[in-house]
Amino acid sequence: MALRPIYALVASTLVFGTTVAWGQAGGQAASPAAAVDARKAAYRGMAASFKQVTDQLRSSDPELPAIRAGALAIGKFTASQTKLFPKGSGPESGLPTRTKAEAWTDAAGFAKAQAGFTAAAAQLSRAAVGGNIEQIQSAHLLVGQQCAACHAKYRAK
Repeated sequence: MALRPIYALVASTLVFGTTVAWGQAGGQAASPAAAVDARKAAYRGMAASFKQVTDQLRSSDPELPAIRAGALAIGKFTASQTKLFPKGSGPESGLPTRTKAEAWTDAAGFAKAQAGFTAAAAQLSRAAVGGNIEQIQSAHLLVGQQCAACHAKYRAK
């Protein structure tokens, strides 16, 4: 099946948005406000890609190209996620962010959570490329579990 334009748009928006947010600043946001904005935009894009995969897996006729596009976009996102949390862009900045201070005060734990998410996203990408729906479902579940575990500790409700 052909890749629907909306799937390509979601995937390219995620990759483009992350690249623009960090590329011109050498991987460092120009200000705490820019960092918070870039973080929110990048995670919204990643969440849209995750929803894209979720919706396809719930479909009676899942489209593998759409699943692949979403899974690969999530995988690309993980390469930049560690740059989305520069010091000074947390709650101490006074800016609206749901990231808890623990993301910085427990940097080792936060890095471990990010690494777990990266590994799960890589597994999802491999499964999506392989095309086995059962493997994709299993890897998708693991990505969701990694998201939930990190949010429980490092994201305010």
